[in-house]
Amino acid sequence: MKNKPEAFTDDGYIINQPHIDGGRGERRRFRRDGAGIAAYNFLHALGREACWPSLYEALRRSRPGLSPGTSPRRLFRSLRRQDLPGLAKAAGRKRALALLADAPRAGILLYRHKSGLHYVAFRPEGEGTYRFFNAMPGNARHIERMEDFLKTHARAWPVFLIKA
Repeated sequence: MKNKPEAFTDDGYIINQPHIDGGRGERRRFRRDGAGIAAYNFLHALGREACWPSLYEALRRSRPGLSPGTSPRRLFRSLRRQDLPGLAKAAGRKRALALLADAPRAGILLYRHKSGLHYVAFRPEGEGTYRFFNAMPGNARHIERMEDFLKTHARAWPVFLIKA
């Protein structure tokens, strides 16, 4: 796989989905499927060894012949196999925000924006703020409160959150 350097931050997070190559014949499909990117960033934020090509291939193989996209349930099951302490999920804005009260080490958010559904990973940055990865392509320091992020970026249902 050939990835452009601007796809990653200096500290190793993927922030620019259009610059990631999903492999031979997969580039177009992959650019519409950010669950693997969110999983990679989530594991990286937790200090886990995250091998981007392996994650991509595992998610791709888990849905042969299916249309692009990974359901939040499938992503949660995949992460649960990683034996992550404190892994939990919530659906809906209120439940997602309530789940964050338990001080997550990192998380993944699925939300609807103007172009469709999108997964992003995040980690706490301090004082009730989070650093978001791949929410705004190319923005290596996207930091804001979750409430503000949801008001600005999440247009409508669904909102689904996974945290560890």
